[in-house]
This record gives sequence, structure tokens and C-alpha cells, in this order.
Amino acid sequence: MDVAFKNAKVFNIRDRIDVVKGEPFTLFTDAPDNTRWFTDNDPVLAVTAKGKNADFSADAIGTSTIFLIGEANVLIKELTVNVVASIEPPAVSLNTTAGKAIAK
Repeated sequence: MDVAFKNAKVFNIRDRIDVVKGEPFTLFTDAPDNTRWFTDNDPVLAVTAKGKNADFSADAIGTSTIFLIGEANVLIKELTVNVVASIEPPAVSLNTTAGKAIAK
């Protein structure tokens, strides 16, 4: 499964993505065209399904789960979406380990 944002496309996502509130995104799958899309029926995500792909908007801060259901109600994929106020960059390394001081 791949995800596309306005400024980026991410390939082979596995089971979780973080998205900033207000950000639209599209999920692309190689699932069958008759795949059904479900969410937690909460205000976090809005979805417009288009067969094996779907458009989403991150409408509220929180966590929601997307389920892709195939023939005979078989679960194809489960994806957790965490909608946040902002994406924080990772902390900068201080070039040390716990209990070891940096020599000058």
C-alpha cells in the first residue's frame, strides 16, 4: 500500500501513518477493484472510496483505523492513522551514550 500527499508519495507503508490535521491524502493498493473501505466511524477521517484506492482527509486530531475488506468479508489490510497537530522532527543526536561524557 502506498500513500500520496500534496508534496510527497510514500511507498510500501505497513501498518501506521501519522498525518497533520487538515492534510488530504490518497491510499493506493493492489487490492481488487471491489474492495470495501471502512474506518472507525469517528470524526478523525473522512473517506471517499474509489475501488482499490481511496481519498481521505484528516479532519480531527486522534487515531482511527482503516480496514480494507475483500470478497467473503475477508480482511485485506488494517492501517492505523494518527492525526496530529504537527509532525515533530526527530531529536538531534548528542554523539554520546548513557553514562558516557563527551571528551573535549
